[in-house]
This record gives sequence, structure tokens and C-alpha cells, in this order.
Amino acid sequence: MYDDQNNILMDNIKWFYKSSKKCDNDIVNKIREKIIETIHNIPEEYFTDESWGGKWTDIKNKLSSSIKLLYFKQSGEEMNDQITYNIISKGGRGNNYDFEIKYSDEVIAKLEFKYGKDLFKYTQFLSLYWNNIDLVDKNYIKYWYDNYLKPYLNSLDIESNNIIDFEEYNNNIYDTNYTHELFNKIKSEIKNTNTSTSEYNKIHKKSIKEFINNIINKELINTSNLQNRLNGQKNKIFLFCHQGNFTLEKIKEHMDIDINKDIKTTHNNIIFTTTSNKKIKCLLRWKNGNGCVGPAWQISLRHR
Repeated sequence: MYDDQNNILMDNIKWFYKSSKKCDNDIVNKIREKIIETIHNIPEEYFTDESWGGKWTDIKNKLSSSIKLLYFKQSGEEMNDQITYNIISKGGRGNNYDFEIKYSDEVIAKLEFKYGKDLFKYTQFLSLYWNNIDLVDKNYIKYWYDNYLKPYLNSLDIESNNIIDFEEYNNNIYDTNYTHELFNKIKSEIKNTNTSTSEYNKIHKKSIKEFINNIINKELINTSNLQNRLNGQKNKIFLFCHQGNFTLEKIKEHMDIDINKDIKTTHNNIIFTTTSNKKIKCLLRWKNGNGCVGPAWQISLRHR
């Protein structure tokens, strides 16, 4: 998808008009984000190419219109022709948004990019590793370690004598480079046996279901901690792209949890109701290999 120098290929513009295979989502999203960041520095021949030039011009123009509309949403004023802007990539674990748009009159807007129709259909608007939010007063990682790690390793033909003490295990469970020997073994075995019906997949799913439905209860859920994180989303504006068209959404009106409504748990979700009568769904999952590294809450917004 990139050339040997990791440059954007001319046909990469197609990813603003179509979805990718699920296994390619991460790299395709990085390509889209790189194009957004560098759209004003793309070589001129990309815009004049007989096959792809029309699409490059179309996306550049639509992005420009979106940036002008973003200025209005942020400042309440129309963006005049004298105002310029820079698009700065902010993606990464240290930030909870993809881009910072700095306008020449010192207006600054935070922008999150998603490929999809709108926020209610998107997989998540926020993802938090387990150690980044105390959503419940029970430790899923310790529960997993004590009750499921041994059978999980056995299902991958990894001897249980590879188990390390909990502190060491916990210190390495977010390392996506898999530098620890145990996690590297798990990653290798998952790669060799990865199917939806594999025994290790059944074990990891069972652990989450039992933890959500049997181990925690409403008194153990820290609604205020989640609300604090949702407050941080209120000023964020989302740029959605679907089949070559862009829309901007601000979700402030859906970010307040109604504390008078019941909290529900089902399968692998904790579900809250907002004051706008929408649902905040917190799905517990492993981001990097089921049961390998990266236990996290995948947080989405739904109509019901």
C-alpha cells in the first residue's frame, strides 16, 4: 500500500471512496490520515493524472470545505480568504484525537477522523486501555490471570511453567512490541491457530462474559470516572468520510450520563443511558490478540 520509501501511492486515494478488509483497517486508516495531513504537499502530477487526478482533486476540495466548516463550528465565525491553516497529526497514545488544526488567527480545533457514515454506526469513538480508566472496582487482568491464563496457555500448547508472577505479567500486558518471551510465544501461537472457533478464543470470551455478568455489579461501576472521560470528548469534532463524502459531527449533547437510569450489563458490555436517551456502550475486549496484550474498553454511541 506504500512504495519502498513509505510514500503515498497514487491509487491510495481510493480509500476515501471504499472500505478495506478488516485485517487491513489499521494500515488503510493510517494512509487516509497521512493523506489528510499532507494533502497540500502532494505532487501536482497526482492531481493531473488521467486515472486518479479527478479523485485527488475531489478529496482536496472537500477537505478544504470541511476545514472551513470546522473553523465556523469552533469559532462561530465564517473563515475568510486571508486565514490559512496547518494540519498537524496528533494520533498516538498520548492524545485522544487525530489532528490539530491551527488557523493563522490563532483559532485551534481538535479533529478526530473516522471512515464511516456517522458516529452511531461507528465501532467506537473512544478506546481506553484497562489501566487508563478505573471503570470498575475489580481487576479484570487479575481475574484473568488467576482463573483463565493457565487453560488459555494450554489451549495454545504453551506449557504452564511459562507463567510468570502477576506483577511481571501486568507490567508487560500493554507492550504491543511483544518483547517479553511469554507474550511473544502467545502471539506466535495465535498466528498459527487463529480461527473464530479456536479454543483460546472461547476461553477469552468466557472470561469477559463471566467478569462482566458475575464478578461486577452496579455498586462496583465508577460512573463518575467514565463521565470525566466523556467530558473530554465534548469539544472534539469528528470528521467522517464515507464513499468520498465528508461530514462533521460534534457529540457534546450525547456525552452526559443519566444517573437516574439503570446501568445494564450484557455479555461483554456495560451500557449507560445518556440524558439525550442514547446509549453509551463500554465493550471489554483485547485490542492486540485475544488474550494476548491490550485489554481495553471500546466505547461506542448507539441510538438504543
